[in-house]
Amino acid sequence: IMDYSSDWILDLTAKYKKDSNKEPVFISDWDVINTKAKYPKTLIESALKNSEKLCYKYLYADEQIESREKILNLLNSNILTVKNNNVTLTVSATASLYLTILSLKKKNIKRFLVFTPVYYTILDTLKDIDAQIVYFPLIDKENFSINYSKLEEIIIDQEIEAIFFVDPIYSGGIEILNETYSFLSEISVRKNIWIICDYTLGGLEWNKSTFDPFPYEKLRELFKSERFIFIDSISKRLLINGLKISVVLGSPEIISEIENYASQVYGGFSAPQIEFLNDIYSPQNNAELSLMIKSNVEVMKDNYALLSSVLIGTQYNLYPANSAYFTMIAHKEKSTEEVNAKNIIKNFLFEENMLAFPSFHFSFHPSNKFAFRVNVFRDLSAAILPLETCIGKDVK
Repeated sequence: IMDYSSDWILDLTAKYKKDSNKEPVFISDWDVINTKAKYPKTLIESALKNSEKLCYKYLYADEQIESREKILNLLNSNILTVKNNNVTLTVSATASLYLTILSLKKKNIKRFLVFTPVYYTILDTLKDIDAQIVYFPLIDKENFSINYSKLEEIIIDQEIEAIFFVDPIYSGGIEILNETYSFLSEISVRKNIWIICDYTLGGLEWNKSTFDPFPYEKLRELFKSERFIFIDSISKRLLINGLKISVVLGSPEIISEIENYASQVYGGFSAPQIEFLNDIYSPQNNAELSLMIKSNVEVMKDNYALLSSVLIGTQYNLYPANSAYFTMIAHKEKSTEEVNAKNIIKNFLFEENMLAFPSFHFSFHPSNKFAFRVNVFRDLSAAILPLETCIGKDVK
């Protein structure tokens, strides 16, 4: 894969701000702020207000009995058999990924197959531990489909010990099919392979009318294996980036290691995190939260439709997104390896005041079409005019 480091674009942006004294229109933004958004403000206020009594104590994951019981009740009431030692909590999904990789290293797992695109910290941490990484790129001209026979052949030939994948496709916004979970779980059993699912941006499928706290059908497949880790973050689903919490489900031996490493890396939780988690996993709040998510998903779909209309008759189109709030505006003909992607992004910024992160930043394989990420939850009104000018430029 191409160098996905963000250093060059961060340096470019800093120079632009200094030279122009302007803030660019950040079309790839990771924040999810919109006047049309439905945020769980009451639960946030309650968590902050009620956390005072916990502020004087250390709050470790293995001591959060009430929180675990709420999560276990939700899971076990949906035809799953989950035990206390299948569940732990961390301060964020990023922390969950880091602790998972450290725990696998401790188990002497060295050979990883990684579906790309993928969240950058996964690759950074695997490189930090000197893991052997085999990339399995998902390709747009193949509709991001997975050839299971080819995948199994690579797993066997490369002696793969663990597989990382992100659902939905990272920055593509395309849901991973249940049949993929079934295949990965089945091969995990046959080949004693660890399966790690990063579901941080999951649970925002556009075709749903109600939204559950967990993807129960997918979890039923994973629980058929004894070697899996599933990383979730319902706070991300609720568009809360400043009050994070993560739930990790998986095999007891790794769950235990994650908790041990957590005490070394960050200690315990902040009190508002625990209060917030208890509220969002309380059954009496499920219906209200589902309605909030549904409303926010409608905003995503409306913005996607708006962008689709803007792109009609141009040299770009949108990826066929069906989940979450990130997707790609992709050139119809030119692949990333056929153009000077960095130069195009630089021109977007310095000539049109639009900051866009290219697909290779998210480890899309260069044979994919040249593309840049768009956040379809943000208010796009300020982005339409510069976007129209940018997509009219010759990529040569």
